[in-house]
Amino acid sequence: MRVVTDAPGRLIGAGSAVAAACGMVVGPLGIADFPVDARLLFGGVGGLLVGAGIGALATVTGLLTACALAVVGVAGGGQRAGFVLMGSAVALSAAWHARPLIMTPPQQLWVMLSLAIVTVGAGSLLARRYVGKACLSR
Repeated sequence: MRVVTDAPGRLIGAGSAVAAACGMVVGPLGIADFPVDARLLFGGVGGLLVGAGIGALATVTGLLTACALAVVGVAGGGQRAGFVLMGSAVALSAAWHARPLIMTPPQQLWVMLSLAIVTVGAGSLLARRYVGKACLSR
């Protein structure tokens, strides 16, 4: 089996950090009925923790997908694409279920669209940096 990444800990940590930062920004936006200080505290800390969990889950799922693709003989580019697609799908699905239910439909649309752009962009950068490098050096 080809090695998918030489730094899985860094990859999972970076994925969690990106998602935690997104959660920290999105969290206060979702609870607009509270005073500003409560929104920043509860929304920010809650979003940070939930985002870190979602990021870790999405990164591990993407990494497992890349490993499965490596087992069947898919090269580095395919592994990176699998990582981005599966990780983004898991992250966006988890974010959809973790969103505050008091958000209005236009807010939900813009928040999810923004998260999709950030998720795919960050996933692509992480995949380019960490996934499939050992396969290319063969």
